[in-house]
Amino acid sequence: MRAGVHGSKSNAAYSIVLSGGHDDDIDKGDSIVFTGIGGRPNRKDLFHPAGADQTLENRYNAALRKSMENGLPVRVIRGRTPGKVRYSRYAPSYFELRYRYDGLYIVVYVGLSIYPL
Repeated sequence: MRAGVHGSKSNAAYSIVLSGGHDDDIDKGDSIVFTGIGGRPNRKDLFHPAGADQTLENRYNAALRKSMENGLPVRVIRGRTPGKVRYSRYAPSYFELRYRYDGLYIVVYVGLSIYPL
């Protein structure tokens, strides 16, 4: 399991995983800014900066938009990836399970923003 979205364009997003995969994710416990999916030239390359802009046409980002449009909650799973130094203070502790289900959240905004170079 790694940071990402489970869902489809047609059925919306079922869940997201927050595990320190994106430095731009913001986790305040009861609210989250989730960076989304895409932008890496090699999708298995989780530890290098994005090589291209993400799009809302990406099926996973589109799934989040569908959840927002239909008011469907998304399950949030917080995790801790071995070897990563940066974690949300709301991630499972070192002594807990590696991943933890943390409840249903409502998507209130999906959009694009320019990342400064």
